[in-house]
Amino acid sequence: MRFVMQPDNLEAADFGDLVRRGYESPDVDYKAPASWRRMSGADKAELVRDVMGMANASRPGWIIYGISEGSGGQWVRNGVDEQSARSFDPSAIGNKIRRYCDPEASFAVHRQEVDGRLYVAIRVAPFQSVPHICRKSHGDVLSEGAVYVRTAASETSKVQDAGQMRALLDRGIQIHADLIVHRLEELHFRVYGTPQPPAQSPPDSRSFFENEIAEARMRAGAP
Repeated sequence: MRFVMQPDNLEAADFGDLVRRGYESPDVDYKAPASWRRMSGADKAELVRDVMGMANASRPGWIIYGISEGSGGQWVRNGVDEQSARSFDPSAIGNKIRRYCDPEASFAVHRQEVDGRLYVAIRVAPFQSVPHICRKSHGDVLSEGAVYVRTAASETSKVQDAGQMRALLDRGIQIHADLIVHRLEELHFRVYGTPQPPAQSPPDSRSFFENEIAEARMRAGAP
């Protein structure tokens, strides 16, 4: 299980900036005050979708409960009451995420006070192996086999084109390449007792595979 409850241990100034700034972004999503126990199945599925979208990003994301959108488009910092804040049990949220998200996304649940009001913040970590895929559908909120990402419009949507998918795959390939290099460096140090000399920077993953494909086509006599 890859989740943890971390109440009241955020840097207050940094989190206060996220709450007070008054706008969403691809890595920050505001949600109205809510209680996990009273949320509908669709609302919980929407949270899972947002978690998957943020987990497929390149940097951590924040989902903050206690900020609602007013009639004029301004964000209203209502906060949540103590009982509602405590209802966001990471075990229950983790069970829901694990049911729909493959592989399971890593996240932490925080409770933090800003300007006298309490907020629930779910911090989502970027994937460390392969992109997250939706394993089963839920109404019109989640679609089996879909890959969700956060957009420049601060929304969560399915991957819409080859460019978005290629960027995800490239990042996954780079993560694996970095991991292999790190393990080789550790092995070198254990065997020789000295750091491995720095290697030349490898080509980016897309160029590498384009070159491999071109060479394979030449060997096959393809034009």
